[in-house]
Amino acid sequence: MTIGVSRIRSQSAPAVARSAERLRLSAEYWVPVARDLCITAAAGSRADKRRWDGLIASAGSNRSAKGFTDLVVWNGSLRELLQAILDSTRPDTPTVPDITEQITQAITSGRYPVELVVRTSRIAEDLGVPRRLVQLAVSDLAEAGTVVARRHGILAVDHSGPAPGAVYVATRIRAQIAAGIYPPNTALPTTKDLANLFLCGVPLLTAGLRLLADDGLLTLHDAQGGAVRAFVARSLPHSSNTVSADRETSTFTPEQISATTRKAQTQWKLRTPVPATTLHRQWMELRAMIRHALSSRVTPVDPLPEWDLAVARATEVESAPLPGPPWLGVWHTACLASATSRLLAVSEVPDDL
Repeated sequence: MTIGVSRIRSQSAPAVARSAERLRLSAEYWVPVARDLCITAAAGSRADKRRWDGLIASAGSNRSAKGFTDLVVWNGSLRELLQAILDSTRPDTPTVPDITEQITQAITSGRYPVELVVRTSRIAEDLGVPRRLVQLAVSDLAEAGTVVARRHGILAVDHSGPAPGAVYVATRIRAQIAAGIYPPNTALPTTKDLANLFLCGVPLLTAGLRLLADDGLLTLHDAQGGAVRAFVARSLPHSSNTVSADRETSTFTPEQISATTRKAQTQWKLRTPVPATTLHRQWMELRAMIRHALSSRVTPVDPLPEWDLAVARATEVESAPLPGPPWLGVWHTACLASATSRLLAVSEVPDDL
């Protein structure tokens, strides 16, 4: 068996050498072309410069091939280099700095909200560019401190003041404390549970809690896994958020409620832009659904704590105003839809509300 392997190796050596020579000649021709393109294509992008350097090093003519496996790897490296050269010479291919500028403008305009994760796949779709170029732009933005790179996306940051998302969380929790949902000297739910209620990530939720702690309304204690646990430090003037039975009424079927709540939450999950008039109509409709769910409910004989909480939370979010920024409005409407779903899940309601 050893003799057979040795014979095969000796017979294949000339073929490997001939193939390696062809690859070396190709590399000698294309690597200088790549170096020239790198000067212009990667100008202004450290991440793209590192990419080109890596491609050139992997496909370099100074490589050696001792067997077919080395040939396959070398050939693959040359193919990647040639593909990069082809892509960079296409007139419709934007540079990484161009993509970086477009992402920055989207953050500034609020299209990609501060402190909320936006997936790179969505950015690539929005801009109509390859995802790999978006990833290079994200690397440059992360080095500049404009964003924090996540596994599948970016988290835009704003060093000029509190993030609007954190302010929104703080405002809502403050209103819930004033409504008596969280009395003084009691613990709030865990950050994970609160994040689920607010349909956001734990980091953003924690940022909102820290704003309330800075105001002295909460005290924060370290918990397991680097999380925090919040406790209400003092009371606020009680706000009687009650649902008025005198407002205009409508009838909704369970199917209508399900479709409306699902649509609102999907819009937020996908970060879908919604026209202002459509968003306001959804907000008004969901508020009407909460009012009628409460007015038409069949209250349990012995109300359970989750029922009381669902009613209190639904009442609070129903009475909250619709935020001005469009993305905050989409978020708030999704929270309203979530509260509606939770309320119906713990109550018995007629077939038609």
